[in-house]
Amino acid sequence: MSGTGLSPLNILVFSGDYWPDAGGIASHVGHLARALAHQGHQVSVIGGHRKPTRDWVENRGRSSTLREVMIRRTGPRGLRLVWFLVRALSELKRVSSQAWDVVHFHNFLPDGVLLGLANWPRSAARVMTNHSDLLLRLLDEDRSLAPYRWLLRSVSGVIGPSQELQAKSQLLLRGNQRCVYIPNGVDAEFFTPGPAEAEAMQALGANTENRVVLATRRHDPKCGLDLLIRAVPYVIDAHPEALFSLVGDGPQTTTLKNLAHSLGVNKWVRFVGYVPHDQLPRYYRAAYLSVLPSIYEAVSLSGLESLACATPVIGTRVGGIPEFVDDGRTGMLVEPNSPADLARAITWLLDRPDTRESMATAGRRAVQATFSWDRIAESTVRFYLELLQRQG
Repeated sequence: MSGTGLSPLNILVFSGDYWPDAGGIASHVGHLARALAHQGHQVSVIGGHRKPTRDWVENRGRSSTLREVMIRRTGPRGLRLVWFLVRALSELKRVSSQAWDVVHFHNFLPDGVLLGLANWPRSAARVMTNHSDLLLRLLDEDRSLAPYRWLLRSVSGVIGPSQELQAKSQLLLRGNQRCVYIPNGVDAEFFTPGPAEAEAMQALGANTENRVVLATRRHDPKCGLDLLIRAVPYVIDAHPEALFSLVGDGPQTTTLKNLAHSLGVNKWVRFVGYVPHDQLPRYYRAAYLSVLPSIYEAVSLSGLESLACATPVIGTRVGGIPEFVDDGRTGMLVEPNSPADLARAITWLLDRPDTRESMATAGRRAVQATFSWDRIAESTVRFYLELLQRQG
């Protein structure tokens, strides 16, 4: 088997979030499944999605050892989850007679409802990756963890894609269950450095005089984009050429636009909207730096994508961000909930283009050394094998 010399494993991957949807979990599961199949394992995926498959252009890394069953979540909003669960249950019944070495699911809901309560379909080892910041919020609010312990009662092990999630996921497990840290990954062959393209600059609302401060984030309160907009007046006092381009959308979009208007910074803030995943490298390459002003952050795929494109990242000291933003080397770290700190860091880096270039080089090297999907898949297989040895 390529890269390992081990006998291939028969792996069932289940995720309610899968391609062609955008988002960290969907991308993580898709890339991990491909990397595992590329290494010679037999991988079957049952994945849920909302976007129509005709919008799916993500075919890189396909393998003859990868089989995908994609279930679209359709229907009235209140019934989408029920419809998905019914169809997913039917697919699970269809594969339940197969001999699975590993069943790997990727969230509490809806995944844990179908796969976490009991060892069905049967497998020698059962794994969950806890991507969600739900656990972090539950702990901050001092709420009961009992329902989530119940959802994980059949698992052999849990993967935390940040060290914080790994440590706090331990609170959900019994003594015979294992929990490890395996970081998120990024497709370093697709997200690559390159020159800023005029078309991408135009799409970001920028011209050759601008330095683009990019935020590729869902417009959700936990992402802290309001803090970034509040930092804009401080930055443009020193750097009127700075342009803040927000890629993405979400429930907070109107609120953010109103905030930019009330602060009088519309001229310096561009709301780019949704950008297809396959177009994102062009946008990262056009940016001087990117920003993760998160209040909560389990892991951040967009930050890794930015570093892979040799664009430094300024991020907050929350969740998994400090695990790939090496402060002063691949980017900068600031305290959360502080527009002033964020503005100082952005201004500092805008003042130092030579430092920006050295950070860009270091960020790309860090991604290649630690965060490639081949490396993540190798670490995941080692964890599978450890669990299988413990079981038998």
